[in-house]
Amino acid sequence: MTERSPGNGVDHADPQYVPDRQEWLIDGFWHCIKNGKFTMRNVYHALIDLLEVNQKAQVGTSSDKDPLVHCRGFQGFRVPRGCPIVTHLGYADDVLVFSSANASSLRLVMSVLEEYEASSGQRVNKSKSYFLGHASLGRARRMVIQRITGFTSGSFPIRYLGYPLFYGRRKREYFAGLCQAVVRKIESWEHKLLSAGGRIVLVKHVLSVLPVYLLMAASPPKSVFREIEGWFSNFLWGESKWGLKCHWIRWQDLCVPREEGGLGFRRLEDVHTAFSIKLWWNFRSLSSLWSSFMKAKYCAQVHPNLVNHHGGSLVWRRMLTVRHLAELHIGWIGRSGGLNFWFDNWIGTGSLASRLDSVSDHLVADFLEDGQWNLSLLQQ
Repeated sequence: MTERSPGNGVDHADPQYVPDRQEWLIDGFWHCIKNGKFTMRNVYHALIDLLEVNQKAQVGTSSDKDPLVHCRGFQGFRVPRGCPIVTHLGYADDVLVFSSANASSLRLVMSVLEEYEASSGQRVNKSKSYFLGHASLGRARRMVIQRITGFTSGSFPIRYLGYPLFYGRRKREYFAGLCQAVVRKIESWEHKLLSAGGRIVLVKHVLSVLPVYLLMAASPPKSVFREIEGWFSNFLWGESKWGLKCHWIRWQDLCVPREEGGLGFRRLEDVHTAFSIKLWWNFRSLSSLWSSFMKAKYCAQVHPNLVNHHGGSLVWRRMLTVRHLAELHIGWIGRSGGLNFWFDNWIGTGSLASRLDSVSDHLVADFLEDGQWNLSLLQQ
């Protein structure tokens, strides 16, 4: 791992509105050394997380309209072999540009921004811009990046659209903002006289909603779930001048339907599981940039149901934990195209492979001829 290796970079452009002028804020620049398996693995995992956050956004890859793609000397963001090349992502009024972090590529990125400033009358707000580097990035390399871009040096983790972006192990403190939001909401009701029914309504329709946005894309540690649900339970039962009141029923028992003796609360772990299943469904059914990237990285040579390793990004590991449950509830309609004959549930009663010891890899279309079943081939 050397400092001479330029690595990858990400520019984050965010429009900031001020009186008489719209300033474009480049408030994130991510730079990592590309030599070394450990470092690049972290780059790919963080990129997958970012793609997952942006999967419903307007996204793009290289195109004829991209001013950087055809510039001589520009090196794009390096991705694993077979994955679609990601040059930029767009979400609402945010634009993120992915490129190599060598000097020539950085100068080209800055020249495009300067050309945009000259033609639009808008300006890059460099005072609020920064770049991010791997821990092993040397001081000399940081100074070069700072000199070319004019951005200051930042550090991970960062928050993008409320989502913590980090590399390495997930830590409890990355999700402290979620816990603090719940506590602040409860403290705002501290001096209000609330009935038991009122507390039930607030827990179900206000407090329980706060973590939903983050759980769609993030996987907090289970200790975060326990802490937040502890706050829910304490608020529900209330407190007296002697302290917290007795919790006569466990929180888990309250999180069952009313017909079964509970109050219909939702456990955060169940909400997380539901969103994980939705991620797997989007991965299997959509042809988005995120889905294409994930399939090329993890399922290039094998059906998604046959991937047996549990390494990879945090998002991928999250999806694998619910793969079996999700596939039990997925049914594919149609007898043509790319449906797998053995591993996709296209007959409505589960995959055919679950009934056999060994099967070969075939598509449904392989057994069709002019829209009809090829009986001789099926009998082989």
